[in-house]
Amino acid sequence: MHPGTQPLGIYLHEGGYHPRSAYILEILAHAGIPFARVDAATLPEALATLKVLILPHHEVTTPEMGRLYGFVTSGGALIGLGGTSGLDDLFGVRTQTGTHEAFLHVTQSDHPVVRDLHSSLHVWDAATARAAGAGVLANLCDRDGKRIGIGVSEYRLQRGLSIFCAADLPWCILHMLQGKTVRQDGVPAPDGTAQTDDGILKCDDGIVLDWERDRTTDTETPYFLEAVGDELRAILLRSIFLGAQNTDTALPMLWYWPAQLEAVAHLSHDSDNNVLDRAFQLLENTRALGVHSTWCIQYPGYTPELYAAVKEYGSEVCLHFDALSGKEPNRWDYGDLVFQWEFLRRETGLDTITSNKNHYTRWEGFLEFFGWLEKVGIAHDQSKGPSKHGNTGHLYGSTHPWFPMEPDSGRCYDVLEVNFLTQDMVNPAGHPDAPVDKYAPYAIAEPLVDRVRKHYGVAHYLFHPHHCLQPGVPAAMADVVAYARQQGLPWWTAREINAWERSRRELAFGDVGSAGTSIHVGAPLEDATLLVLNARDQGRQFHFDGKPAYARSVDRYGFRFHAVTQTLAAGEHSIRWNEAI
Repeated sequence: MHPGTQPLGIYLHEGGYHPRSAYILEILAHAGIPFARVDAATLPEALATLKVLILPHHEVTTPEMGRLYGFVTSGGALIGLGGTSGLDDLFGVRTQTGTHEAFLHVTQSDHPVVRDLHSSLHVWDAATARAAGAGVLANLCDRDGKRIGIGVSEYRLQRGLSIFCAADLPWCILHMLQGKTVRQDGVPAPDGTAQTDDGILKCDDGIVLDWERDRTTDTETPYFLEAVGDELRAILLRSIFLGAQNTDTALPMLWYWPAQLEAVAHLSHDSDNNVLDRAFQLLENTRALGVHSTWCIQYPGYTPELYAAVKEYGSEVCLHFDALSGKEPNRWDYGDLVFQWEFLRRETGLDTITSNKNHYTRWEGFLEFFGWLEKVGIAHDQSKGPSKHGNTGHLYGSTHPWFPMEPDSGRCYDVLEVNFLTQDMVNPAGHPDAPVDKYAPYAIAEPLVDRVRKHYGVAHYLFHPHHCLQPGVPAAMADVVAYARQQGLPWWTAREINAWERSRRELAFGDVGSAGTSIHVGAPLEDATLLVLNARDQGRQFHFDGKPAYARSVDRYGFRFHAVTQTLAAGEHSIRWNEAI
């Protein structure tokens, strides 16, 4: 984002914070919110223009404490993450010793920062503190539900506002997304519903969410219904919006999706066993549904005729990297990835393969595979998903596209990951022979779409061509396609998701003033939605590039925004908003 005058700042002390705290930069870049990066040298000048400042926990000098105290008492909003940075009085708390893996238990369910949150709100490395004047919005509790401190609090000090979060929320989100290093089988669910200890190293061996506390158990087979990481994301963004509202700031942002969409859906197919007639049957099924999808092809693949038919219809051909057998060319090996990638390019005539999904969600190590994809030039991955029925849903905590980050350096890999929710589902309605014991139940499909829509992400479902003749499986695919459309979610391919997210990252806001901002657009954006926080709950007149622009009032994250949708050509633009009318 543009480094000039912005209403929002992030104070990252050079060398005085853990590099993993830098993931807040990625969270906000994805959110499309302009911000200024502040350090010790630029803090005095920045505080003269900032309205909201985010402070990941680190040591703050005495002069800096004085400046931050003056910032808040004169009307600014301060958000502390993972600790108070020694500013207990500014947050209205008293810091205690120790950090914990814990859970946030909401106590003020009508407060805009924590309203309508229903997950476990699982966090790691959370600092402990007790209230000393602050209003507690959520408690920090241990695994048994015992209160160990404040989870989230709000404190009004003279004209200003401070919000304390015991956990570094962006780091917790990243921890869920990337999980643990995979060197051995994961520990299976104690109830026997997700036997991940199958002797095969895979993505879900590394998940960090809890089988008992993070899954929903009101179905026959428990699953990760609630997107824990996205609820933590909501707490962070709502804290920013509340700070902007409290300072009467018309904060702009570029919405996640075009045309004011709340979310999108994605359908992928893994070509396991490469049975040609079933592939053509599944292609006909998607054609009948009018949905374009992403085909992940496993070596040695199908025939050129199938690839041509998929591309002619408007779907896309991508890679299904197979490292299951451990024998050449199917080893967990960079050279074997290159071999399979080159083979698929030759067979399909494609210059570029946009996406990949690993067969059986195979995974080893930590983030090395993202480096392999970077070297090959595959820009999008979708390997992060479940291999068992008992861990379907949001087992990585988020519905959003995301870029992985190396915690020790803060470097993000140039590979966009989109998690998938479940493999083939079955809807037994009208299908007495449906193999309900072998496939995920359709009962989980619609609730997962609802959660994706709530969190503005991607509802990604996987159906294999090999299973397209099983009773109840085609019905499940048709039903989830129809349901997502009814909820307003269009079905996009991996290529479309990747292109949109990367193009929107090339938009940068210029200096944000009280009545508007300039916008630099690096790549054209069709029907881009620009949001401006409606701080005073009043109407405004908008002008885009000097011409009147229609603004609609929308609710996002529980706050009211003015939404202006424009097709943006590459180059320089401006958006102006008049005083409230």
